[in-house]
Amino acid sequence: KMLQFVFLILLLSASVQFTESCTDGSVRLANPSLSYGAVEACTNGSWGSICSDFWNNNDASVVCKQLGYSPY
Repeated sequence: KMLQFVFLILLLSASVQFTESCTDGSVRLANPSLSYGAVEACTNGSWGSICSDFWNNNDASVVCKQLGYSPY
């Protein structure tokens, strides 16, 4: 019975997704390495990737400033 209980707990734990909460409008670098990485934005309290479609140097400059780096 104890083994079944432990298995059930592990199964339930695996199905629960732990996400880091965030403030809408915040940006961050996912998997940063020094000063570059994939840009993520917070929407509805969850982090999500930003698609590179329609992304230009002006967008990159704004994000760089928000993260404390010099503009692109």
